[in-house]
Amino acid sequence: MKYLTIEEVIAMNYALIKRYSPLEVIGVKEMGALERIIAQPKQEVFGKELYPTVFDKAYILYEKLIKKHCFHNGNKRTAVLALLVFLKRNGLILEVDNRELEDMSVGIAINKVSQDEVISWIKNNCK
Repeated sequence: MKYLTIEEVIAMNYALIKRYSPLEVIGVKEMGALERIIAQPKQEVFGKELYPTVFDKAYILYEKLIKKHCFHNGNKRTAVLALLVFLKRNGLILEVDNRELEDMSVGIAINKVSQDEVISWIKNNCK
């Protein structure tokens, strides 16, 4: 399994803000929370992975980046890019349009979709 680094996710946030909303504040607001999120897909308990599949790992990264608001701005955008890069790095392409990505991201942010629904959505739309 190939994971994202904290530096990569910070760079994603920086690039997204610079490109799409350059007047917004850029940077990490909660470094400790970001460090925990980046480590979470690799987490084990008693030698057993908490997130055993690539889809579980992708979900926890995506969901936590949206909900924990580690960055001053662009948390959902960063979460989407991190999700896409993580999947691609692990040999998968999420084939959904931008509107669907936006709807799912907002759904996660407002607790409209469950963990199982998001994991199924990722799994069913990956090639």
